Amino acid sequence: MALTPFHLSGTRTLVVTPNLEICETVARKLDYSTPECFYRMADVLHNGSAPSCSTLSSLANVSDCDEAAFVVTNIQQLVAGSGAKWLDQFSPDYFDLLLVDEGHHNVAESWQDVFDWFPDARVASFTATPLRADGQAIDGTRVYSFPIADAIREGYIRDLATRSLQPQSVEFVFRGSKRRHSLEEILELRDEAWFSKGVALAPECNKHIVESSIQCMNELRADGNVKHQTVASTCSIDHAKSVRALYAERGLDAEVLHSKMKDGERDRVRRKIADGLLDVVVQIQILGEGADYPSLGVAAIFRPFRHLVPYVQFIGRVMRTPVERDPRHPDNRAYIVAHVGLNVDRWWDELKSLDTGDERFFSEMAEGCLEFAEHPTSSCGPGSVRRRFHPEMHVLDEVIDHFVERGFLPEDCRALIDDVVVSLEQRGLSLESLGLTREDIEKRLTAAPSLRTGTVPELPVQPQRARQEARRRLDERVRSAAKEVLVELGFRVGGYQLTKLFPGRGTNNLSTAIILLNSEVGDYLGVGVKARDLLTTDQLRNAHDKIDDLVDRVVARVKGVLE
Repeated sequence: MALTPFHLSGTRTLVVTPNLEICETVARKLDYSTPECFYRMADVLHNGSAPSCSTLSSLANVSDCDEAAFVVTNIQQLVAGSGAKWLDQFSPDYFDLLLVDEGHHNVAESWQDVFDWFPDARVASFTATPLRADGQAIDGTRVYSFPIADAIREGYIRDLATRSLQPQSVEFVFRGSKRRHSLEEILELRDEAWFSKGVALAPECNKHIVESSIQCMNELRADGNVKHQTVASTCSIDHAKSVRALYAERGLDAEVLHSKMKDGERDRVRRKIADGLLDVVVQIQILGEGADYPSLGVAAIFRPFRHLVPYVQFIGRVMRTPVERDPRHPDNRAYIVAHVGLNVDRWWDELKSLDTGDERFFSEMAEGCLEFAEHPTSSCGPGSVRRRFHPEMHVLDEVIDHFVERGFLPEDCRALIDDVVVSLEQRGLSLESLGLTREDIEKRLTAAPSLRTGTVPELPVQPQRARQEARRRLDERVRSAAKEVLVELGFRVGGYQLTKLFPGRGTNNLSTAIILLNSEVGDYLGVGVKARDLLTTDQLRNAHDKIDDLVDRVVARVKGVLE
């Protein structure tokens, strides 16, 4: 993006990004006065000057843009809702080049409005995910593609490998029926939406994903110099908190990150990631495109992905290299960890297909002919009961036999080539004398699958820490469940209907629902809220798992009062 205007722009260039975080990152990369500037880091310009750069914001004005070669903005600043914000301050010929970051957004109406406003400007779109979840074709003609495999070889992104957890057997209850399935049967069931959802929300399955991701993180830390971190993707806020607790039980510093948090709290967690103070961040679709944290080295998947795009965007969080342009550096490796029952392995295969550079593949994709969304062979069917926190499939026990690891490039490719070179030299030969290069051999090896198996160790959990986390999880589950009570009753969180029905119990609907639900939890446990610190881990977990029934009791109680 930094180099394109030198050939295509005669006046000034507008850079459009999808959100504020990416906008700020791009602006820093283009601003020659910052140490992060691309021209400095890549040693492109040597005379101490570079194209000027301005950013659209509430503090900017048009004169800032008049003096800039680059104007960087996010789409919200440029076009606010259905009306123009900054857009109508520019004449149609103000920019002669538009650069679109995360270019798969470019078919959206707001982006098309920008293109229409500058009808004679050239447009260049850049994206790492050249496809859309809605099936629409991206606007434009593909002129260049840089494969992931080449980016790994040249050290631009981490060397990726995926670990799929393979259970020997899983025992679970589904609609009142107790079942036990072997690995072969699990591989057939994973296409069913109810099964993959059940695996996603099962604490037993989550525990094994946690332990495998910790194993990967420890391997990375032991081999390199970076404090590698894990980023996890979960189904919901409540699910994220349960996964966080599993990491915390095993002595790791873990935090949850989601869009409902206050800005200051989100910023605090992000700073902890950037400063290397966290081991694990458990997020819900918030660390997406543009999030730049090179220390994230393990992507732990706790949810089914129904489309290739969110899968690629999530694992993209662990692609950034902590050591620039050094493909052999041990810190430039990354792992993706998932349970085979989540049925996300197919996206790894699709990603490798996307990376082949096959012209027919790209042609079909450009025409919107390819569908990457999952089409479940069956659903839960009519008459199924929706559970708020527990799916219809409840996992009782799981035996993890091993994991299967597959590399994007063959794991031992570089070391194998080194062995070949040494062996040839000992015989007075070289790759060049045989008409070969390292790249030739590496590409041939890449075509062959790279598989490795191993076991996942069970990590120790201190009983005291387990009880403390169970106590915290019960409080968190009550707060989440209180909102579910209000949903069932059709009451707003900040309303007062519930407070009027139960005077003296809370200041609004939410606080009253929490008090009512805590009362039900207390009746179930036989103790008050203040006495919960005296309970055992099993007692706390039992109340936590009973929450759906307790919600029903509160809802029935309220409806009884209303009648």
